[in-house]
Amino acid sequence: MKTTFRHLAVALLASFCGSAIPSAHAALGGASGIVIPYAGKLELDGALVTGTINFEFKVLESSTTLVVCQTKEIPDVPVTNGEFAVTIPGVSEACVKGKDVHLQIAVKTPDSNSFVVLGKQRVTPVLGALTSGTGDFAVTDRLTAKSLTVVDPAVSDAPGINITTTKISAVGPILSTQNITLQPKDGQGGSGRVEVQGPLTASSLSTSALSASSVVVRSPDNIGTTNIADFKALNQTQGVGIGFNTVRATGSNAAVDLFLEGKGTGVVVVNDDLEVNGSFSSPCRAGFTAIDGGRICISTVMQPRGAGGAVGSPVPMQDRADAAIRACRAQRAHVCTHTDIQQVCGNFLADAAAGISGLNPYSEIGTGNLWYGDLVSNDIFMFNSSGPDFTVCRADADNQSAGPASGSAGVALYRCCY
Repeated sequence: MKTTFRHLAVALLASFCGSAIPSAHAALGGASGIVIPYAGKLELDGALVTGTINFEFKVLESSTTLVVCQTKEIPDVPVTNGEFAVTIPGVSEACVKGKDVHLQIAVKTPDSNSFVVLGKQRVTPVLGALTSGTGDFAVTDRLTAKSLTVVDPAVSDAPGINITTTKISAVGPILSTQNITLQPKDGQGGSGRVEVQGPLTASSLSTSALSASSVVVRSPDNIGTTNIADFKALNQTQGVGIGFNTVRATGSNAAVDLFLEGKGTGVVVVNDDLEVNGSFSSPCRAGFTAIDGGRICISTVMQPRGAGGAVGSPVPMQDRADAAIRACRAQRAHVCTHTDIQQVCGNFLADAAAGISGLNPYSEIGTGNLWYGDLVSNDIFMFNSSGPDFTVCRADADNQSAGPASGSAGVALYRCCY
């Protein structure tokens, strides 16, 4: 008597509910191949099969041909009351991606020599069908979702990211810190960039809300009076704005000061010429007096120490001059130059004319000689004190230096300026 297998029903399973569109193409791929869940009912000579059956699935090139792209055999599939469920593993991406998928199904008993072809079944793509391997879910058009969580399914409580309609946030183990990295790819055309097309706001309870090795912010316009980037306090009342070659104070307050401040013992260094368009003021450091609102800070009268640290020791004048240079440098200043002294003098004369008490740089010098410094070559020059008019601030005083300091004559005094 001839035995006949009959395939009653076939269904493609999905890992979650979704609508299947009959005309859709499969769009799943991966290096490890596609995993296709498959289930149905099987009869033998009119009776539901219970036992072990070998299955053969042939993935066809298209719906109109029997050309086989790939064949997968699955032995020893348990069948109970005709019902079975199998998983077809490792189907090549090339056989299914962007194509209508059709399977030719054949079965046999373990003791049979040949398969019995049951027919051809179209596999309807279902969103979320089980797959394996990297890159195993491809969408040729738009994929819309209310939220998306990306984690490693092989790692329990794995860190990852969650994407919603308004936010990208890190997820991971409770009480753990999880960073988010946006990393472009460099190519032959240059370095990749992470571009933000609209305003960028960085806020955090930590001390480093925005961290990057290199940040390029491009202005949306060429208006020099507007800021390209603003850095503000949490309440936005004050901060620093960066515009076209301009650093300016910003914030909602009507008046905001701008400070340039070094860290620790560090100083603010200006490497090029400094031009001040408005008024200039400085508190000056301890031991210095502010002249003309802080344009010049000048120290009290100082006398270089010689051998053994004694004041006025009988050592060569140039050695004592070098000591004066070092003493001023230790105060982050320089030996006052001829120009410095004359500016202080000019301020003193203007104050005197206005009835204001000012600083005469020659005060307390008495009959001693005065030293000037030279910022270019770090030399010391001795003031020519041949007459009484040269030791006071006078509009008609010559006040010129008399050449490099030399010899061991007299007591030489100086001041430090910055």
